[in-house]
Amino acid sequence: MAVSSEKISSAPAARWLPWLWVPTLYFVEGIPNSLVDQVAPIFLKDLGFDNTRIATLAATSYLPWVLKPLWGPLLEMHRTKRWWVVRLQLLGAAAVALLAGVLGAAPLWGFLLAALLLVALLSATHDIVADGFYLYGLEEKEQSFFVGIRNTAYRLAMVFCQGGIVGLVGWLAKEKQVALATAWVGVLFGLAAVQLGLAVCHARTLPRPENDRPAPVEKGRVWAVFWETWRSFFARVGIGKLLAFLLLYRLAEVQLVRMAVLFLKDERVAGGLALGNEKLGLLNGTLGTVAMLGGGILGGMLVARNGLRRWVGPMVFIMHIPNLAFVGLAHWQPESLWWIGGALVLEKAGYGFGFTAYSIVMLRSAHGSLRTAHFAIMTGLMALGNMIPGYWVGPLQKAVGYEAFFWWVMLCTLPGFWVTWLMLRGGKPAEEKPA
Repeated sequence: MAVSSEKISSAPAARWLPWLWVPTLYFVEGIPNSLVDQVAPIFLKDLGFDNTRIATLAATSYLPWVLKPLWGPLLEMHRTKRWWVVRLQLLGAAAVALLAGVLGAAPLWGFLLAALLLVALLSATHDIVADGFYLYGLEEKEQSFFVGIRNTAYRLAMVFCQGGIVGLVGWLAKEKQVALATAWVGVLFGLAAVQLGLAVCHARTLPRPENDRPAPVEKGRVWAVFWETWRSFFARVGIGKLLAFLLLYRLAEVQLVRMAVLFLKDERVAGGLALGNEKLGLLNGTLGTVAMLGGGILGGMLVARNGLRRWVGPMVFIMHIPNLAFVGLAHWQPESLWWIGGALVLEKAGYGFGFTAYSIVMLRSAHGSLRTAHFAIMTGLMALGNMIPGYWVGPLQKAVGYEAFFWWVMLCTLPGFWVTWLMLRGGKPAEEKPA
């Protein structure tokens, strides 16, 4: 009876435990990603770099997220996911501090790229183990339920970075008359301190799942397991549909995101909206990201209730059609913050809602004994789809201007509709072949 009573009394704690670590884990995961992908273009713009160079650097900085599947299988074999999570968070905090130091030393292009690549490398590796920890720490039904929560926490990190940090830099420059470069250095050192505090907190509070163990590998078979990981992933039934979905579902959105912040900051004579960092942080970083959060939470709740197949069709429409808002902004160049903010909220909410389908497809396509490594391969492919367009969006926007560029983005929504139709035709997008 004593054992039974203990189980009953511990059940509520077990049910509430994911709420204690899932949000903070994905908040920490979102900080360096948002820093490299969205905040870096802003401080590069403030330092005087042009759009083509900024887009190229942002795309190149995404390389570690593309290549992380190469070392993902090796992480399966050594230590626990929990061990890696804590240590990579500590190293990540040190890397952000290094980036702040580089910015404070009259930064050269090569040093900036190297510092951003280091932040990205540690962040990408942390993504692998954090996602693995998520898969091992939750049951399958819990994984679906917490998709919306983890995406929300990740987006809150975006609010913190794109809204809070960018807005704080703008406030320091405007109200305190601090030079932009100096403001960025101080704020980035503060961000490193936040990451350090969360890493120390996780070292004490993360649970220890019983199934979080290194994959058993016989001595001398490390490379055999490595290649088997890749072979088993690409041997799945329906792998072509899965690859098409991962690479093309967000083709329009990733191009829009690459240029959106630069468009909002650029001078009106260059076709932009001339927003300062304070307004940019409020409208794009805070209101826009909160709208994305709302869309993601709603998407997760609806999928948990009715299933992905019921909602994936509406999701692809709701994700892509609001991109028209940027066409309108580029055409009319409104000065009213209500019009600008409304357009941003519409587009961001649609993206958050539609991205839920993308997240769940990846989660449900990761199974078997190597599911962490397989999930890392999929996130690497997602990053590849994010990286490649970055090399053409800068020159394209420079050649045709913002309005024509955003019409091009609308044309690029068509592949997203196509791959969703393929997935709906075939049921589950990918499964492992039976042995």
